[in-house]
Amino acid sequence: MKEETTQYEKAHKTEFDRQLGQCQGMLSTKLSTVTVMKPLAVGGVQFYTVQTYRRYDRNETGRATRSEDTVFLNCMINGEPLQLAIPPKVADTIARQREALTTKARKASAKQKAERDKKAGIVPGFMRTKTKKGGGA
Repeated sequence: MKEETTQYEKAHKTEFDRQLGQCQGMLSTKLSTVTVMKPLAVGGVQFYTVQTYRRYDRNETGRATRSEDTVFLNCMINGEPLQLAIPPKVADTIARQREALTTKARKASAKQKAERDKKAGIVPGFMRTKTKKGGGA
């Protein structure tokens, strides 16, 4: 069984390295290291390294028409190394979901503020009466 695991690990590492090698020369971020400490140190400390590469599709004039981001993630989980090459479709999905959560949070916050203002008797700006400028007679 150990031999199968070793072959799988080699194949996985080879695929990660192959994809990373294909991204060399592309626009990329700096390698970022993130340390995550669990509350009360339960589960220890986890280290992650993240780097994103961007590939552009270009039209016949050489102008960029579309871009795709591939995210490379390295981490140690329970003492075992894990390397993931997150493909563009998955990276896009993660970005869309984050943006959707941000939008939902902003809307909820705005509704709460509007409700507080209403209870306090504050009239929203768009409902206030406008005065004419210039003061003509």
